[in-house]
Amino acid sequence: RTCSKLNNFRAMEASKYFILLTMCAPILGLPPSNNSSEINCENSGDCSSGKVCVNFKCGDPCHGGCGPNTICLTVDKVSMCACKPGFTGYPFNGCYPEECRMDSDCPEERECRNKRCEDVCKNACGLNTHCKAINHYPVCSCSPEHVWNPFLGCQVQKAKDCTEDSDCLSNRTCINYECVDPCDSVCGNNTICTVENHHTACACRPGFVGNPLQNCVDQDVNCQNSDDCSSGKVCVDFKCDDPCLGGCGPNTVCLTVNEVSMCACKPGYIGHPFHECYPKECMVNSDCPEQKECRDQHCEDACKDACGPNSICKGIKHRPICSCISGYFWKPLIGCQIKNCTMNSDCPEEKACINEHCEDPCKHACGLNTICKVTKHRPICSCSPEHVWDPLLGCQEIKECTIDEDCPSNHTCNNGECAETCNAVCGLNTICIIKNNHAACSCKPGFVGNPFLECVDKSTTELRKKYYIGKEKVGWITAIERCRSKDMYLASITSPSEQADIKRACNESGISGLVYVSGSDLGSVGKYVWSSTGKSFLYTNWKSGEPEVSEDYRCIAFSTLDYKWQTRGCTLKRYYACEYFRS
Repeated sequence: RTCSKLNNFRAMEASKYFILLTMCAPILGLPPSNNSSEINCENSGDCSSGKVCVNFKCGDPCHGGCGPNTICLTVDKVSMCACKPGFTGYPFNGCYPEECRMDSDCPEERECRNKRCEDVCKNACGLNTHCKAINHYPVCSCSPEHVWNPFLGCQVQKAKDCTEDSDCLSNRTCINYECVDPCDSVCGNNTICTVENHHTACACRPGFVGNPLQNCVDQDVNCQNSDDCSSGKVCVDFKCDDPCLGGCGPNTVCLTVNEVSMCACKPGYIGHPFHECYPKECMVNSDCPEQKECRDQHCEDACKDACGPNSICKGIKHRPICSCISGYFWKPLIGCQIKNCTMNSDCPEEKACINEHCEDPCKHACGLNTICKVTKHRPICSCSPEHVWDPLLGCQEIKECTIDEDCPSNHTCNNGECAETCNAVCGLNTICIIKNNHAACSCKPGFVGNPFLECVDKSTTELRKKYYIGKEKVGWITAIERCRSKDMYLASITSPSEQADIKRACNESGISGLVYVSGSDLGSVGKYVWSSTGKSFLYTNWKSGEPEVSEDYRCIAFSTLDYKWQTRGCTLKRYYACEYFRS
């Protein structure tokens, strides 16, 4: 039928042609019957090859309908979207490149899902777990301070309340190292559970019969006790019956009391006399041999169904002790797994047995600037070329020098290289020279004075050294800084007259004790120079037994008692003498 004909149908007839009306409804943009001039097709058979009839017009079958990385196919005038070759996904939303076809196409920690490499650990493990990807498979283990519980998963490890039933109250049993009520989930429906000496006993509730370990059900009751029955009958399972006519089980006896017959277990037996009685072996574990435990008053093998595959079980003190068989090791959640190795000799010589796996022992074994070589399963570390071993810092770059004395006498060590660089800060009319690997200042020829401050023409000016005595006690380095802050230098004593002048200055200051001067052997042990000029001693006034050459005594001071020189520690606080020049 055409849409123009359908438009004339009454509403009550429209339901018969619901699908066709829906296709022609104006809300879909289809033209009404009076606009037939805009219709150039009624179906795709009216269109040319590669076109389909959409809204009564021939057009692109997939126009705007396919996602990125797709192609539009027309098969038997029916259009469809498809992913380009080498792409996968949903073509109406978009396709993406295929990453893989199988797990081996992905890195070891990923697996191939829907042709994409996905993290194998994603949503693989439960709470309180750690996941490690091994060969495209997730391996789950409990996180630290958690243990595996077969019913609850990884749980916080608790302190042990008990190791056996005797550690608990008589109405409790030891389960998973906790004292718990053994009646939970032991008996069937409509039962009463009692506990005696750590063992449960189940019985049907009054008015119910059956197996109390499974289920007790209500039955037609024709007796409550044997008094309700006729002579010679007894009440069994709420029914009057002859208890001994084939009604007693194995290991029972039939007793008649007051002309009433009844079944009873033989002496030394327990159970239900109408079903079966069995020997009473035990009440507690200690009634059984050490390798067995007491279950339902029977001594049974403690190892029965206790351990998993690839394991061995040994009953010790009525408990099963599980261990992996030789060649296997324990993994949480997985059980006993085969070992890759147990000792280094199980691996190639360039590998070592680490955590029961053959691995490269050089991994993380050596430090920076090193080379690692495996010899007989062991990592041997050595410094790489152009590096040398330092016991405190490891392998360091080889330097031309580390101290000034490593260089020629007219050079100093700067940043590991010997350089002819004079870096002393000198005053006016001076020259900087390197002598014995130390930079020093000297007055120009014909000039005199303090080369660190100023030298003046000797022919026109006569300079005289003056002294200032610091009355606060400080360390040797601080003394140099205090003098420089006053445009002075820590004093040097180069003649007997200067020794007399500095003695006079000390007496005038009124101090008493040790006084620092600028002499030291900090540049080289045993080689004393004046730090203010960099020159060696031309005059000395040592105390008897001095100088004491020591790593602890490097700086020179004199005592105001005798003004003799002596070596002392540089960090001890003492008075100090500064020098300056005046014309």
